[in-house]
Amino acid sequence: MSRRALTLFLGILLVSGISAKEPDISVVDPVSVLFANNNRFALHLFPLLDSSSSNVLFSPFSLYSALSMVWMGAEEKTKEAMQHALQFSLEPSDLKQAYSQFFLKREDSRLKIANAVWANRDTFFLPSFLFTLQENFQANASSLDFKNSVRSSSIINEWIENQTEGKIPTLLEPSQIDPLTRMIVTNALYFKGRFSSPFDPGQTKDAPFYPSEDHSLVAPMMHQVNSFSYFEDEDFQVLSLPFEKEEKEDQNISLLIFLPTRREGLSLSVKQLKEAIRGLKRRTVNVMLPKFTQRQRLILNDPLKHLGMEIAFSERADFSKINGLHDLFLSLVIHEAYVALDEMGVVAAAATAASMKTTAVRPTLALDFLANRPFLFLLVDLDTQGIFFLGKLYTPL
Repeated sequence: MSRRALTLFLGILLVSGISAKEPDISVVDPVSVLFANNNRFALHLFPLLDSSSSNVLFSPFSLYSALSMVWMGAEEKTKEAMQHALQFSLEPSDLKQAYSQFFLKREDSRLKIANAVWANRDTFFLPSFLFTLQENFQANASSLDFKNSVRSSSIINEWIENQTEGKIPTLLEPSQIDPLTRMIVTNALYFKGRFSSPFDPGQTKDAPFYPSEDHSLVAPMMHQVNSFSYFEDEDFQVLSLPFEKEEKEDQNISLLIFLPTRREGLSLSVKQLKEAIRGLKRRTVNVMLPKFTQRQRLILNDPLKHLGMEIAFSERADFSKINGLHDLFLSLVIHEAYVALDEMGVVAAAATAASMKTTAVRPTLALDFLANRPFLFLLVDLDTQGIFFLGKLYTPL
């Protein structure tokens, strides 16, 4: 029997936010549980993407959303393997409820998230699967002729480019679609935020940045002294940069900068993230931070297999809740990310697709936050503590 495969494509960007509020754990909120699972997945995946001498950038939530849609079609051992790899603690019905609540309650124009399903023409899919994607993930289905890979990739790329405001223009290559492709699931995420306290471009000066102790380069370093949410412990200094926010915008999104006290400290645990957000306090901080633009494209098959999803990429995969048959498997997961940080703020975007185939003078009383060495940065909703973007800046140039 011939096998068909599922391919995932992603793309991303980044931004920032402000004060902290611990989720109310006395009430089980499916959205908070969803983001807790998303964070565990993100921080398990990050070390598999990291190397000591390179930048890292990806959108956990973009990837998580696309894989969640795929998981809705999984059964038996494939479902169990994906559940373990993705750190799911919610049952499928609760996960669907969590995504429904998240998408329906969102009223934040700064963060745009969109899902879509692209089905091969004349290929049958179970109505229950398509209904779940539309009802719970707001993913509308469109029909394409995947035999015409140039036109199909062009249509999908145009959708992603539009959803990410041009930041992810070409995620999918024609060669990544063939006549055996049966379905492509896409997620696109875009954020644009203006700092509530922008940096003065006149204060931006070239200064040394040290990727390593024995190597330096010159980078444009932004500077300001202001009141920020700040936390420090023996491992990190943590700075939260707030964005301007309209009254209707309900998400408390922040750009968190984790500056390690030791060069070997560029790793982060769920516990450390929670403690940092919980411990944020308003302090006067003397900030120096590099301007940077970062883009990264990742093939995620091997990292996801390492997390335990091998069966989903094999001919033993069971995605029978998609089409009622046992002839689909996950073939490719691609992720592209982009982030731009300057004096005014941050822009961020992400896209995901899954496809099925056949087979200065220090101010008094101010704390110094001198980000002139590698650091971690996260785009986080401080209320749910959910990570939308996660990156490491090894070099700003």
